Formats: sequence, structure tokens, C-alpha cells
Amino acid sequence: MSPRTISDINDDLLAAACCISDLAHHISEHGPENVLVLNNLERATDGFKRLLIERRAVEAA
Repeated sequence: MSPRTISDINDDLLAAACCISDLAHHISEHGPENVLVLNNLERATDGFKRLLIERRAVEAA
């Protein structure tokens, strides 16, 4: 399996950022009572962090 390119990682970062934005918008309109939405927000931010780490590793290589 070949390593992922910065472009591929950037595409995933953009998708994760859009997901985080949509979830934050939902929370701002409906409140933080929905545990599923909060869990999804946590998962999305964790994924975003992992992608940033992956991007730094690819840049350093």
C-alpha cells in the first residue's frame, strides 16, 4: 500500500472540518442535549486530530 499524499489528507481534513461545522451548527440550534450528536462531534474532532498528525508525519518524511 502506497503512502497517502498530502492532497489526500487535505481532502479528508476538509471533509472532517465540514462535518465538525455541521455538528456545531446543529448543536447551536438545538442545544447540547442530544448525546448522539455530541458523541459524533467528539469522534469527528478525534479524527481531525489524527489527520493532522498524519499530515505532519507525511510532511516530515
